[in-house]
Amino acid sequence: MDTENKKDLQVLKKIGEGSEQDFLRLYHKYKKNVYGLSYKILQTKALAEEVTQEVWMKVVQNAARFEALPGTVSQNPVKAWILQITRNQCLNLLEKKSTWEISSESESDLLNELSAGGDPDEELQVLENEALLNQWIDELPEIQRACLVLWISSEKSYGELAKELKLTETHVKVLIHRAKQNLKRQRSQFLKRGDVL
Repeated sequence: MDTENKKDLQVLKKIGEGSEQDFLRLYHKYKKNVYGLSYKILQTKALAEEVTQEVWMKVVQNAARFEALPGTVSQNPVKAWILQITRNQCLNLLEKKSTWEISSESESDLLNELSAGGDPDEELQVLENEALLNQWIDELPEIQRACLVLWISSEKSYGELAKELKLTETHVKVLIHRAKQNLKRQRSQFLKRGDVL
């Protein structure tokens, strides 16, 4: 573990002991990450600000009980933990805000849909312009956007995301697949207009 990670762990321990100065240090270090992820998932400034406040309250409340997430010890475990809290808070808010129902298609129809066509991962690689890609992601339906952003940012498997989102693995695959297809459609329309990536 590098020096920076050790410092974060020490700061978190002091926060658990009630150090306001150390809280401010950690807050200033990761506030943009927390707000950025919140905004990317929720797409609303007010909701992102609300979640950001909730995240920092949870950090303070749980600092003394911190345990590194599995698989993050070699990375930055404190940052990973804070971003996991952020994702969870966003998902909780989205869950309250809407009901996520899969369409009336049967699971077998959805699996057939997923296996048909080209590789959506290759299709996304063509999108090199980050600003344009972000604009297209912002235009996705809320649940597709949330799944896609979480899938990209957390690098979790479909199964892990399904557990986190309280959805079936098939539903998560479908939502991500549809998000990728929508991005592909946006790209095609963009190229038909003669714009350049």
